[in-house]
Amino acid sequence: MTDDREFFDNPVNREIAKLLTYPDYRLMLEAQRGVREPLAKYIEDGGDLCPETRQWLAAYLRGEASRGKPGPKRTSSQWRADMDLRLAVRDIQAKHRVSENRALKIWVKSNPRMKFETARSSLKRAKKAPSR
Repeated sequence: MTDDREFFDNPVNREIAKLLTYPDYRLMLEAQRGVREPLAKYIEDGGDLCPETRQWLAAYLRGEASRGKPGPKRTSSQWRADMDLRLAVRDIQAKHRVSENRALKIWVKSNPRMKFETARSSLKRAKKAPSR
């Protein structure tokens, strides 16, 4: 399971923070990530289920539930680096009155450790990041 600090860094996840007080909801999140035994044990021991967990469990048993996106999740420091790049590019745009693409090229010239394609990918991720 991901670190709680990383989980709460995402503003979307803060919206469901109240639900995390239910032990079965937290177990459901773990089951969605592939750790199913704790939820199974909780159900065997007669634990109560909140409506969200009950609904997800029924969908899972029917084969309709999503297991989430595979692969590693981005850390808060990675998100921060993407957002720092986005702010730097915006500053260059404002200062030089150029397009975003040209501003990114200027930034890459002053930061030769990062390739243009990598910087462009980072900028795209920053645009997708939820606003605070």
